[in-house]
Parts: sequence; structure tokens; C-alpha cells
Amino acid sequence: MKLHPGSHNHDLSQYLYELIKNNRPSKSFSYIHDSFEFVKKITGIQNSSDQIRVNFDVDNLYTNVPVHEAIEITLDMLFKRPTPPPRPFTRPQLKRLLEIAVCDIPFRFLDKIYIQIDGVAMGSPLGPILADLFMSNIEQKLNKFSANKPLVWIRCVDDIFCIFKKQQNINDFLMRINKWHPNVEFTIERECNEKLAFLDVLISRDNINNKYNTTIYRKPTNTNLYLLYESNQCREYKIGLIRTLIIRILLICSTEELKNDELKLMKETLMMNGYPQHLIKRGVREGEIITRRMISKRQQVQESMKKKEVYFLLCYYGQESTILAQRIKRICKKLIPSLQINICFRKTFTIK
Repeated sequence: MKLHPGSHNHDLSQYLYELIKNNRPSKSFSYIHDSFEFVKKITGIQNSSDQIRVNFDVDNLYTNVPVHEAIEITLDMLFKRPTPPPRPFTRPQLKRLLEIAVCDIPFRFLDKIYIQIDGVAMGSPLGPILADLFMSNIEQKLNKFSANKPLVWIRCVDDIFCIFKKQQNINDFLMRINKWHPNVEFTIERECNEKLAFLDVLISRDNINNKYNTTIYRKPTNTNLYLLYESNQCREYKIGLIRTLIIRILLICSTEELKNDELKLMKETLMMNGYPQHLIKRGVREGEIITRRMISKRQQVQESMKKKEVYFLLCYYGQESTILAQRIKRICKKLIPSLQINICFRKTFTIK
């Protein structure tokens, strides 16, 4: 059921994907892009001894996404908002284009042609973003939970990492979220021996410091086989492999001890794959430099995102002054989101 780049609607799907991505107001509150962002989010979570971790997985998300419902969610996101909708399309025009791109997709199986009547086609550029918008919409129902709500809910497409308090009823929570939508079924994976894997990160409990540690996770089927040094590939690819492994270790492992253990294992694995020591040292050195630059750039972005505070002083004439202050804040937030507007009042008349 894969939509190949040469198919009749692949170019249209790619165009619509770019249109939706560039006009999307913001990501979901739970969304993470990769393992590095996940580690950054859970770093610093305290009171781990009073918590329990679980993973939820949406069973066969892509093939179960109701495409017509996902199209309506996408259109609402683009057209039901204060900012102007994307040009040059009206809502009916864009809806028709989305239907052409993702509905009734033909595919071949055992030399027979079939039509996929629901779900997003594998390989379609629109698949990931429609699935994410659909999940972002239904997970808003978490806001209706007054009790038994997870402390942490982090999602990467169809994989969800949660933290609960130990006294919470996780089975009841699972039963409730499985009622969110008839097409969506969540399965659960619980922590074992105080460890739980999410994506390629292994999260373990640090009982001494009462927090979580993170390191690299490898599946039981892992063979430690990488691109062999003797393979007929460009030398730059082989150095790039080492750099990538180094960046992964330095950004995922949370303690120096875990980093050193992973670095030692990585060097042994690379030597087993035929890599000479001088090339490994070069790749490690370059990977460390790239990692420092990434961390420095991330810190600069965080500092630039800090809102500058501005104070206004208004005379207080009663409720009208409060309404005026709210309007000023609302307008400034819309026009200058980087500013934090604070409004103070002073008395209009004083007795001396």
C-alpha cells in the first residue's frame, strides 16, 4: 500500500504537506520530534520513587486514521483561527484537493489492483502530518480528566510516554482512553525492574537522587553490526557514522558514567566492524565539537525566547480601566508575542 514518488498524486500530497506544515499554528502540547527532545523534556523530573512509568502505543495508527475526519480537523485548524487562512485556496477547494490526495488510493497486491477506502497510504507525504493532527485533536480530551490524569504525557506519532503516581489506577485510565475513538486502540507497556524504553532511550530510576537517568536502548535482536570499514562506500560516510553515534551518546546519556560506558562500547563495536583507531578518534573529536555547537545553539534559542517585560501605568477609573488593560494585553500579545505586558494602576484622586 505504499504511495511511490512516481504515483499520480504524490506531487500533490507533497505540495499540500508543505502548505499545512507552514500554516500550522503550533505543535501539540505533547509532541516531540526525536529522542533528544524527549530526553530534554524528562530531565529534571523529580520524585521518581513515588512515580510509575508506562508506554502507550496506538495500534496500526496510519491504517486506522479516518481520512475524512482528519481532513475536517485539518481544515478547521487552517480556517477557524484569527490569522488569515492559507492562500490561494478556499476551504471547499482545499478540501477537494486533500480528498484527491489521500482518499481512494489505488495499490497493487499479488498482481491485483485494490482501492484503500480508509486510512492514510504508506509513503504519502501527508500521512505523518494528518496522523499527528488527528492524534493532537483526540488527545485534547485529556483536559476533561479531573482525576486519574497522568503527570506527564509525551507523544511521538503513535508512541506515548506517561508518568503516573503509584496510587493512580492505570488500568482505569487505559479503559477510558480506549473509548476516545472507535478507530483508536491503545496498548500498554509497563516498566520492568525500574527500567522502561521509549524510542531509542532507556529510562531508569535513580533511587539515590530521586530522579531519572537516560541512556541508549538497544533491542534484544541488536547485532552491533554497522557499515563495515571494508565496504565499498565513501570514507566520509564512515566518519559520519562515528560522528552520529557520538552525538547520540552525548545528547541522550544523562550522567558521565553512562556516557563513558557507551563510548567504550561504541569504540569496541567499531573496531569489531574493522574501523582503525585513528579514524575512530577523529570521528569522536568531530562529534564532540558538533555536539557542543548544538548545545550552544539550543541555549541561544532559549535565551532569545525569553520574553522581555514591559510595564504600563494606567489611571484607575473603575471597571473600564480593567477592560482597557485586558484589551491592551490581548493586542500586544497578538502583535508582539515576545513581550510580557504588565499593567499597573494608580489612583486618580488622593486626599492630601
